[in-house]
Amino acid sequence: MATDRRKEDCLDFSDVKRTRSTNLAQLTKLYKELEKNLISYENVEHAKQLYSKLCERFEQFKLAHLQCLDLCTQSEVIANLEVNYERCHENFVEFRDRFSQYIASEKSHEEEIPEESDTVSIDSSLSSRSSVSSQSRFRSAKAKRLIAELKLRKLSEQHELERAQIEIKFRQQVFNQLSEMEEANIEESVWQEAVEEDTDNNSGIMNIRNISQTVSQTLQSSVPESEKNVLI
Repeated sequence: MATDRRKEDCLDFSDVKRTRSTNLAQLTKLYKELEKNLISYENVEHAKQLYSKLCERFEQFKLAHLQCLDLCTQSEVIANLEVNYERCHENFVEFRDRFSQYIASEKSHEEEIPEESDTVSIDSSLSSRSSVSSQSRFRSAKAKRLIAELKLRKLSEQHELERAQIEIKFRQQVFNQLSEMEEANIEESVWQEAVEEDTDNNSGIMNIRNISQTVSQTLQSSVPESEKNVLI
């Protein structure tokens, strides 16, 4: 009998826990749907209906939670359920405060809606502001265009200046190279003249020696043999 009782309790706990989870899922769905309606004041009545459903669903969730606590026999599971419920309760209270602020803001919004005559005046004012705004935008666009044209002109001038500087630099390099070549040619000519002078001097000395040797040989050949013997 005790075993059957425990099985029955476990079965009841599983059913109640499933009901609790279902209610929690429905709460999450209602939160999301109501969140979308709080963006504007166009569907205030629908938002109120959703909030009413949210409150009813939370009460059902709360009831299922209490039943789970009554049927559960495991302290760890009970602790987890309590933590989860506290978090859900905090979310519900926070959302309830937000909805209250939404309703209060909606009433203020209705009071601030202008009458037809005020609407005409506002439209006229908006039209005037729109005209002024258009003129201001036109001036701003014109100023931007003029600035862009100035930047383009300056960029073109800078490009021409850089091109001229490059050309001057190239001409300077060519001039330096030609000057270096001319200096090398002059140096080569000077050394060539020096070599030629040395060659001429050496040739003159050799010619003098050859002439002296020739004269000596000629004189010796003109002396008779008898005189050569006497001289000897």
